[in-house]
Amino acid sequence: MKLMNSNNLLQKLKQQAPLPLFNLTETHHRQLSEKLNFLDKNTVFWQTDSALNDQLAAEVQQPITLQHFDTIGSTNQYAKSLCNQMKLNAPHVIVSDQQTNGVGRYSRPFASQDGGLYVTLMMPDFQIETEQIGLLTTSLAMGVYDAIGAIFNQEVQIKWVNDIYNLAYQKIAGILVERGANQTLIIGVGINLHQDLPAELAGIAGNLLAKQPSSQERQAFLCRLIRELLIESRQFDQGRFLPRYRQHMLLMNRQVEVKLGQQTISGEVTDVDDTGQLIVLEQDGRQPQRINAGEVVKIYY
Repeated sequence: MKLMNSNNLLQKLKQQAPLPLFNLTETHHRQLSEKLNFLDKNTVFWQTDSALNDQLAAEVQQPITLQHFDTIGSTNQYAKSLCNQMKLNAPHVIVSDQQTNGVGRYSRPFASQDGGLYVTLMMPDFQIETEQIGLLTTSLAMGVYDAIGAIFNQEVQIKWVNDIYNLAYQKIAGILVERGANQTLIIGVGINLHQDLPAELAGIAGNLLAKQPSSQERQAFLCRLIRELLIESRQFDQGRFLPRYRQHMLLMNRQVEVKLGQQTISGEVTDVDDTGQLIVLEQDGRQPQRINAGEVVKIYY
C-alpha cells in the first residue's frame, strides 16, 4: 500500500468525503499510530479508495466509509484500536488483502495470506442483549452464505455457529464477532478465495474458488458481503433467516462431538433453536442438550 504524507491525505479526504466518519486530525492519527507497533507514526498508514467507497455506498444505500490495506496485522485488532481513539457515527469497513497476525475464535491463529479477503465491519452504538449473541452470530453466517451465492454462484455449507465450508467439507471462511469501545460491534470475516494454503492445513482448510477472482469480482463481492452483513445485523432478532440456516447447516442430523469447556459430549444434531442454540441428542438418549457456547470438534460424515 502506498503511504501518503498525513497533511496531503487529510486534505484529500476532506475534499472527497461527503459525510466525514470521524474527526480526522493529525493528533488522532499520531496517537493511533503510536499504539499499533506495525505502523510508521510519521505517516498516515491507510488510504482511501474513492471509487470503491462510492461503489460500497451505492450497494448498501447508506453513509459508510472504507479503509483499504495491502497488509495489516489484524483487521479486528485495528478496529478495536480505532474505536478506542475515535467516535464513529456511521458504519466503517476495514479491508486487507492479507494479515500477518490474523486471529479466529479462542484466539487461534487464522491463516491470512494473499489470495484471501479479510474484512471487518464496525457498527457504532450497536445495542444487543447478551442472550441475543447466538442469534446474531448465526445470522451473520447466513449473510456470508448469501453474498457468496450472489456473486460467485457457489454452493457452500454452514458449520454452527458461523464457519463456512465448501462441499468437500473444508473450511473456507470464518467469522469473529467482538465488542469495542462506545458499544461498537466489530464483525470480522476472513475468506479463502483462492490461495496456496499451508501444508499443515491440507484437508482441513480449502478455497472457495478454483482460481483468483478478478479485481472487479473482488470488489463486487466485498460490497455485497457488507450489504448482507448490514441487513442481517439489523433484522437478526426476528429470526427469519433460521429456516434457511437449518437447510444449509452442515451438522444437521449428523453425529458430532462438542467441546464445552473441559467437557466433551457426543450425539446427534437435531436442530438449531429460535435463539441460535445447537440442539444435540446425546448418545445415551437423555434430554437434548441446548448449546449456546461450545465448539464442534468432530463431525462424523
